[in-house]
This record gives sequence, C-alpha cells and structure tokens, in this order.
Amino acid sequence: DYLDYSYSQAKGMTATWYGEQLAMYDSVSIYAVSANDEYTPLYETDFVANTTDWGTATFELPASLRSGTYDIMVVASSEENSLHDTVYAADKFVYVNPNQPAAPSISGAKLGGDYTVDVSVANPSR
Repeated sequence: DYLDYSYSQAKGMTATWYGEQLAMYDSVSIYAVSANDEYTPLYETDFVANTTDWGTATFELPASLRSGTYDIMVVASSEENSLHDTVYAADKFVYVNPNQPAAPSISGAKLGGDYTVDVSVANPSR
C-alpha cells in the first residue's frame, strides 16, 4: 500500500493511493492528522469506482484546517465485509491557512484594583 500527495494553494490537494484489491472496499476517506492525533476529514467517497488498485482525488482543503504540520492518512473501508485498511503518506504535510488570524500578543497585565486585571492585547482575533 502506498500514498502520494501534492498540494498547491491555487489548486488544492491531489492525493493518489495504490494498493492491492481496492475493489473490495466501498469507500475511501482522506484525513489530515495533527501531532495531537486530531483527525480532520479532507475527502470522502462513497464508492471505489476504480478496480485497478489505485485511485486519485483532487479537493479543496477545508477553511477550518489550522496551520500546522500533519500526517496525511487514507482509509479504505467496507461496511459489508467489515474491512478497513489504512496507509500514511511518507512525508509530512505543512500547511499555512491563509484565513487564520494572527495569534494575539499580550504585552502587559496589571491589577485593576477592583478585583479585575487590565490586559494589553495586540492582534485580537475579534
């Protein structure tokens, strides 16, 4: 089993997977897996139309995908046969979300005098 992918900000991600007997699976799902084992679905198909032991998909990344380094994982599964097979890409995927706001910066905090705290924040997200 093997997985390869390419990414272009303008074109999204293209993933190609190879394996043996892919025709026995009903679906293929692609996930981005963070270092904290958070799984973000990127692509899913309800059927594997290609019986030549490979498949490919091009898709846009979700706007909610946070900037970071991810493993790319493909899961082929069949509910009818209670089967699943998982393969990871050899290389990590580094992504910078162009829609993600800059992280806030706290430059100072001091007691407000009335059980409050005064905080100076630069780059607030809201």
